[in-house]
Amino acid sequence: MTNWLYGYLNELAGLPATEPLTFRHLHQAPACGDTTNAPRVVNLEMMTTNLTHGRPHRLPFPEDEGRQFFFAPKEWAKLFPGVVIDSLLKSATSAGQPVPRNDENLELCPLPITDLPIVVAVRMSSSFPGLFTAVPLWTADHTLKRNQNLPSNVPATAERCCG
Repeated sequence: MTNWLYGYLNELAGLPATEPLTFRHLHQAPACGDTTNAPRVVNLEMMTTNLTHGRPHRLPFPEDEGRQFFFAPKEWAKLFPGVVIDSLLKSATSAGQPVPRNDENLELCPLPITDLPIVVAVRMSSSFPGLFTAVPLWTADHTLKRNQNLPSNVPATAERCCG
């Protein structure tokens, strides 16, 4: 279903199959006669649930909130087309923040905020047990003892967040 949805969203947006539709595309859409003077002509927002933390999240994540989340390309390659993974990797920038490690030795990459593909947000907001698997994210909980008082060259340990 995700492959079909990716193609459908790109077709609607008039984008080539090699360029995922992102929140940036929507945020920078031309006004086309908009008389509301809103900061964005298209302001798509979605909701997802983080069962690990027991709370909802808005997508795209607000800048300060989104910086705490990471994705594992190896895990996400099972859920999204390769072009989406490539786009995520190109957009993933740590902006000076340390990337945590995890007990599974998976490579973690910062989750893009504005450059998050719409298909990822749709998929994250439609996780139904038994029908769709959850889209895993990773975050380091700095209230845990193992993540406190670490030397500057030792990254925190991230835990999987399930939604």
